[in-house]
Amino acid sequence: MPRILIIYYSRTGNTEKMANLICKGVEKESVEVEMRLLLWIF
Repeated sequence: MPRILIIYYSRTGNTEKMANLICKGVEKESVEVEMRLLLWIF
């Protein structure tokens, strides 16, 4: 089974919503998906 990793950074939650939608779409194609939040420390 193919696998992908979605790495995202979101300050307001909009990018996280988009990453979740992408994840759901990819899972429909029988692909294993892992999501990771990229944390920046300033």
